[in-house]
Amino acid sequence: MPRAEILEKLLGSKARLRLLKLFVSNPHEVFDVRLISARIHMPTVSFARELRMLADIGFCKRSSRVATLPEGKSKKLIRKKMDGYMLVRDFPYVNEIADLVASDTPITRERLVAGARSIGKVDLLVIAGQLLGHPTEHTDLFIVGGG
Repeated sequence: MPRAEILEKLLGSKARLRLLKLFVSNPHEVFDVRLISARIHMPTVSFARELRMLADIGFCKRSSRVATLPEGKSKKLIRKKMDGYMLVRDFPYVNEIADLVASDTPITRERLVAGARSIGKVDLLVIAGQLLGHPTEHTDLFIVGGG
């Protein structure tokens, strides 16, 4: 049985697993419901109950952000306040949850190294961030090649 399927069953649903991954992978971002739907590739009705449950237990909280969006046909940019949800970074089990959902990462270090070798001469390969289980790091893979 694939790891993703095991985690879905263990955590209760595919929607819950995707929400957990989204929030731990983006701990400083505020997501409105439309953006959540687009990022986890599920309709709102599929995850709304799970999102409310995660907010009820204190994993995420309601928050707001200011976004710059194109308005109407003129596509003039306007600043608009948007309500959404964000991770509660001091949730008691946030590190354990991040480790658990990071274990579902389908790419292994060996596959990354083999892939880098196949692109040509590589002088430096740095693997970091989410690929090593650090969800707050911004750089995951850094490759320096020579000619």
